Amino acid sequence: MSWRQTRLKHLCTDAGQYGLNISADQYTQSGSRLIRTSDISESGQLAADGVYVDVAIEARHRAQSGDLLLSRSGTLGRSFLVPPRLGDATYAGYLVRFRPRCDVEPRFLAYAAQSAAFQDQIRADAVSSTIQNFSAERYASIGLPAPSLDEQRRIADFLDAQLIRIATIDTYLASASQLLAERRVSIWWSLLGLGSAPSSSLKGFFENSRWSLAPLKAALRMTIAGATPTVSSENYWSTASGTPWISISDMIEFGTTDRTSRGISDEGMRACRLIAAPSGTVLMAMYASLGKTTVTAVPATWNQAIIGLVPQETALTPEFLLHWLEGLRQFLPSLARSNTQDNINAEQVRQLPLILPSLSEQRRILQQFSGECDTANVLVSKIGQQCKLLAERRQALITAAVTGQIDVTTARGADG
Repeated sequence: MSWRQTRLKHLCTDAGQYGLNISADQYTQSGSRLIRTSDISESGQLAADGVYVDVAIEARHRAQSGDLLLSRSGTLGRSFLVPPRLGDATYAGYLVRFRPRCDVEPRFLAYAAQSAAFQDQIRADAVSSTIQNFSAERYASIGLPAPSLDEQRRIADFLDAQLIRIATIDTYLASASQLLAERRVSIWWSLLGLGSAPSSSLKGFFENSRWSLAPLKAALRMTIAGATPTVSSENYWSTASGTPWISISDMIEFGTTDRTSRGISDEGMRACRLIAAPSGTVLMAMYASLGKTTVTAVPATWNQAIIGLVPQETALTPEFLLHWLEGLRQFLPSLARSNTQDNINAEQVRQLPLILPSLSEQRRILQQFSGECDTANVLVSKIGQQCKLLAERRQALITAAVTGQIDVTTARGADG
């Protein structure tokens, strides 16, 4: 097997093209589909719903079949291969477009970008530089193996067939998880005496509550913005024994986030002038997995995509706030509009509506909620474990195929 080592830019027609800078007030109901980082899933799928722009688009900003789009901020390393029948489309500023040469199979390049080898290079470069925006130049210089065109096509065909099977299982798991989440929210609203969840809008939903309604900030002791350390790599991400550094992917839904695989050393904390937020802080994602929530079990710090909410001890328990925000999650996208990815800001979070039973009532509701959700919680945990194993299996298979660790012509199931 003859494989050569090269760089991404040598397999493409240029060294990368940044996307279109356009504000949300220019979105329209028709025109060119604007592909944003938030429209791309972790597995490289494009959301069915999106936004459009009706402006003059230069040729360099038009997405063509076979183009590879890579996220350079937030969901760093996430990728999307433009399919043949997408139609008129462009891409937003936090995406970089790479166009494969005519002697390169676009599907192979897209799979290579999802491999552990490719992603590890992104993480290593991002950590060493501590720069949150990953430039086109950095992407262009990433190394990857390149077999012959015929071999690239065989590998792509093999992975296409194998990943359809994995995607089918993943769809079933996602559907089950969504039904369980909806069941939890329905139980929550019912225990609060509000009936089923509102169908489309929060307006007027709380009018019949027997408890007072207030903005969330009225029951908070403080809000803590996420931090972006800018220190050298020996202090940044240095050790799991330091102060836990939490990203959205580390957040454990419906529960507490304890340790992470990454941390900041005491030297790094001092250099960044960071103070670990207290345990019992409720964390909420403000973009990417918008509305994802967890509670910290230990003092920690986190990145800029997350806001920390510290309840007033005499007014609100962390657990009540956690489940309250879980109930509101489906309505957050209506508040979130951006030219790159759906997001909300800290003040919007602070203004979210909150009903305030007494602390004793909160504890009674939480105890009842826990009892009624025991089975659902166990199933959610097991589904989460299966999804994680499936994602690991998917990346391991891709990595083995695009790096030549397996011979796809003899691999089991290669012929579908």
